[in-house]
Amino acid sequence: MKSKLSTFILNQMGSQFMLMLSGILMWGVLLAYFPTRETLCSAVAVAALALNMWGQYAGAWRIGERDRNLVKYGHITYRPYRGFIVGAVSLLPSLAGLIILELTAHRYMYVVYIIGVALTPLLTGIGYLNGHKLKSLGISIVYRKKR
Repeated sequence: MKSKLSTFILNQMGSQFMLMLSGILMWGVLLAYFPTRETLCSAVAVAALALNMWGQYAGAWRIGERDRNLVKYGHITYRPYRGFIVGAVSLLPSLAGLIILELTAHRYMYVVYIIGVALTPLLTGIGYLNGHKLKSLGISIVYRKKR
């Protein structure tokens, strides 16, 4: 079984599309119910962004972990930059989201979306590298050595 770069890219593009769609829908619904509560809407948007970023990191980590075995047994060659490239390519659907947000959304949602777009290549790259090295952030945060 070979790891396909196109599958990895499509997975990350889908994640970016869901970020765009959920952000726009969530922001619209919150503003409809709480038109004067910009702080509440912004806090929920930041929480949704954090969950989406975690999902992108976890997906890249899983692919990196799988590719580790494929590299070990000679099915593919190791490319440490793979996660960064996939993260950058997966931003293509987000360009449409930026145009839509520029026309329709409030400035807070626009800023949160820009931050999410900017962090995507970094998170997928780090997630892929950590998955390849089998380094789990969750385990390292939960199980700390006593000093």
